[in-house]
Amino acid sequence: LLNKGNTIIDTYKTILDGNENALKILDAIDNLGFLPILAEIDNNLVDAQGNPAYAAYNTDTNSIIVNADEFAKNSIFWGITRLVHESLHQNLNNKYTRKEALDKLRPIYEAYKKYVEENHPNDTSYTKFLNIRADESINLEEFIVESLTNGELIEHLNNISADGTPLNKTENKSLLRQFLDIIIDILGIEVNKDSLLERELELLNNI
Repeated sequence: LLNKGNTIIDTYKTILDGNENALKILDAIDNLGFLPILAEIDNNLVDAQGNPAYAAYNTDTNSIIVNADEFAKNSIFWGITRLVHESLHQNLNNKYTRKEALDKLRPIYEAYKKYVEENHPNDTSYTKFLNIRADESINLEEFIVESLTNGELIEHLNNISADGTPLNKTENKSLLRQFLDIIIDILGIEVNKDSLLERELELLNNI
């Protein structure tokens, strides 16, 4: 379908036709600007080690490239998650400047790092999300992208307060909620009073 020039959202709406719950999830992701509009197909896509790659963001052409053969081996929502992952890389490079975007998000990483070092220094389920890459900027970008596409890290963030301490659900905003606030700002979305998005963020803050 993508090879025929269809947008990503239209492609997945065709695939998910009749599955109302899945379509609602898809619309929510799209409304937040987390899906790219188009993607290029390259079934010979490989990573830096020469292994088959699922998808990639090309900073030189500002395009997202998809290996359709690899996508076909996995579930529909696995594919959507990969596209969201690469779209976040694209957005971080397009909204403001990459440095401005990362500077806004750096406190989230630092708060997470503080929490892990003080509470779970030897637990790999937490520490594996620190120092993902050697380069500081790339490491921060990968952490941010994982924060919206990796269920395990999302769960961690939702149980840590915004100041990097264990979450008191009656008093603190979660690190996940603070992170979403910043992402929405970076994407240039103005949260309208009494909108469904405002209600969703309120609900997240009460989780």
